[in-house]
Amino acid sequence: MQIVTLTTDMGQSDYYLGALKGTLLSKCIDIQLVDIATQVAPYKVRQGSYILQNAFAFFPKGSIHIMNVCATDAKGRMLCIHHHGHYFILFDNGAITLIFDGVPPETYLINDDVAESSSLIYAEGISNVVNAITSGLGLSIIGHKVQQIRSLRLMIPQQSPGFIKGTVIYFDQYGNGITNITKEMFMKHIGVGRFKIEFGIYEINEIYQNYSDVAPGEMLGLFNSEGVLEIALNKSSSNKLLSLKQDTSTIMIEKLKD
Repeated sequence: MQIVTLTTDMGQSDYYLGALKGTLLSKCIDIQLVDIATQVAPYKVRQGSYILQNAFAFFPKGSIHIMNVCATDAKGRMLCIHHHGHYFILFDNGAITLIFDGVPPETYLINDDVAESSSLIYAEGISNVVNAITSGLGLSIIGHKVQQIRSLRLMIPQQSPGFIKGTVIYFDQYGNGITNITKEMFMKHIGVGRFKIEFGIYEINEIYQNYSDVAPGEMLGLFNSEGVLEIALNKSSSNKLLSLKQDTSTIMIEKLKD
């Protein structure tokens, strides 16, 4: 049985997700559907890419990962990638360069007759590609390799000795702000000793290990399991109470003199 995962912005309140799942189960043989995230914010390609990037490696090799987020921006261009032993079906809307930090060698643009791009949810086309993979047909039969695809730039923090300037790139379901500042960057440019993390009118002067290290409602900074800095409020939403905004809120870290 082939595992097929779904990352979409279709939500749970409309028929779109049900129609996609129903089509896959009706037309694809011996598959197991697994939701990664079905309530990605509408049109948020960066959010969907971040979720899939950090989730796919936990699935068995050979899994097929469908990312149907803001497919309309791709103007019917469906892509399939074979990379790190996994398959990815997504659209030419910039997601590839966010997930893989480049274009993998085995990136295929799916032929129009296979993609069936007349559907709003691309259910028929996605099913066709899943069947081609599970039957061993080969991606070169249903598409051709491409390197020129739409690109979205990864947001790279400004870095210099004693200083880092980054931004919030994602909010998890608890409202914690995930930044593009890694623990590796922090140790390289800030290191041990006194520092301050500024965002808006707020300031943090310590990195904690766990949310529970501060009282409920207090703000904190910590490095999550991916080694990325989070700005959070214990048992509250930082995006609401601290007015953090995705892609626009600036996070500045400065090393202080002892």
